[in-house]
Amino acid sequence: TTIGGFIPLIVNGGKFWPPLATAIAGGVAGSAIIALYLIPASYAAIQRRQGRKDRQKQSAIATPTEGLPQAG
Repeated sequence: TTIGGFIPLIVNGGKFWPPLATAIAGGVAGSAIIALYLIPASYAAIQRRQGRKDRQKQSAIATPTEGLPQAG
């Protein structure tokens, strides 16, 4: 709705308002894209990486006992 509100200023706002309205509308659109797509995608990638590290730690903890002589 904010971007739609700047359309009249962009179309017929004189000499001063169109560049300013374009910059504000572009900033709003850019921040919306970042908030809706980039941040969740980054979070998912970080969680995947953390999951891999956790699995590697668990397998590294389990493997040192392999190959050792067993009592009994």
